Amino acid sequence: MSFVVIATAVPTLLIAALLGRAPRPNAAPDAPGLAATLDFESDTLWRSEDITTRIFSASDAKRQFFVELEARSLLANPDLLLYWSAEASQGTLPSSALLLGPYSGGAKRFTLPAGEDPRTGMLILYSLARRAVLATAEAPNDER
Repeated sequence: MSFVVIATAVPTLLIAALLGRAPRPNAAPDAPGLAATLDFESDTLWRSEDITTRIFSASDAKRQFFVELEARSLLANPDLLLYWSAEASQGTLPSSALLLGPYSGGAKRFTLPAGEDPRTGMLILYSLARRAVLATAEAPNDER
């Protein structure tokens, strides 16, 4: 009797959990029909990595920003995460840093939280496996 209950309850709970989970933040920054304008592009922001960085802004009323990274070579560090922070890194991950998502190389676009402008802070590549900041990049801001 208990085997029948377990055999029906486990798949039902698994399906309910998968359907009820919240969407991942920044999972789909390329929304169809969303026009984005290239605001900035640089090959030299990341001093220790060969990564092209592009900043896009959406032409909607919220002024949403996207950051696109494109590594031209394989990144040799494991479990890379991209963070955005309004404060300087100083070699450690600031407690107020916002996780944008995992990055394993190639071209990938990340959505910044609403109201955050990438030109007023810095991007941080953090290796979860090494528990260390690997590189930082600060986009130039014309208003500084």
